[in-house]
Amino acid sequence: MLYDNLKGIRSASLSSTNLKDSNMLQVPDPDEGYKNKSAPSSPVAKRALFKFGNFSFKRRSDGSHEKLRRELKRMQSQQSAWEDDESDASSHGSLKKNVSTESKDNLDEYEIIEFDPSTFQILLDYLHTGTCTLTCSIIPGLLCAAEYYDLPDLLQACFHHAKQYIHLAAVAQMLNDLEECYWRYNSAMELVNMIIQFINTNAGDFLEQHHYITLCEPFFTIIICRELKSVAEIDKFQAMLAWAKYFLRKQRQTKGRATDDLRTLMDRLSQDLKLHKISPSDLIKIVQPAQCIENERVITALTHHANADRRRSKQQCSLSSEDSM
Repeated sequence: MLYDNLKGIRSASLSSTNLKDSNMLQVPDPDEGYKNKSAPSSPVAKRALFKFGNFSFKRRSDGSHEKLRRELKRMQSQQSAWEDDESDASSHGSLKKNVSTESKDNLDEYEIIEFDPSTFQILLDYLHTGTCTLTCSIIPGLLCAAEYYDLPDLLQACFHHAKQYIHLAAVAQMLNDLEECYWRYNSAMELVNMIIQFINTNAGDFLEQHHYITLCEPFFTIIICRELKSVAEIDKFQAMLAWAKYFLRKQRQTKGRATDDLRTLMDRLSQDLKLHKISPSDLIKIVQPAQCIENERVITALTHHANADRRRSKQQCSLSSEDSM
């Protein structure tokens, strides 16, 4: 009964719209059968529905929601992990039982605590219709939800969209959304690595256009400490300084005070900064006046340049003497 209803919803969705947009995830036509696991009738979708718990639906005059509710309840009873075990449900990773709310249909209600409402709504739309619109902004949350609820086709579609449509203006927000979950989901870690590789390939534009400015500290540190292609060390220093000032200003606005001063923050960021690769003129005109790098490090870098100049002058003298002989 449930899958007949879902099949009707899916068929109506596909017949009423022409889904040729590359941003739209689409399951095969009804005539091709339900071999795709992304289709609502697949065992993968069934398992995902089991994880959601019971839901309350508003009654409609045609009784379709009532039929769907009864079928969901029957399917739910087949899962022993959810039978009369309140502690199991409340300890579930993404569900929290709402014991204070009494449903008119005597159904348990659960609060989704793992994913934000917009992500979960897109996930439900996908399970009901077999399609959903993908954008870079929703990929991080939807990717984690697809892994959590065991939806491999949705997972693959998210990666495919990210590889095709990722752009520099979106990567900072994507990484920020992944900060709290990338260590819990393999797919999230894979997406982080893909984004960082994309940034590394376009590092010059990424820093020049200041797309890094809103990054959280962990990911900014990871990116800025890498060997970025076609990016000089002085450019890295200027990016660190701009990010640190923005970060401290944002802390003062949100918390009323900054937890670190500029020197402390720059010490953390610039540990792997190779000052000896910055020219002496830039060290004197840009780095030293900023007063955010220890003087000893600047002096050490200047000494390195002086010694290198002396070695070069000695080599030139020895070569000129050999030529004269």
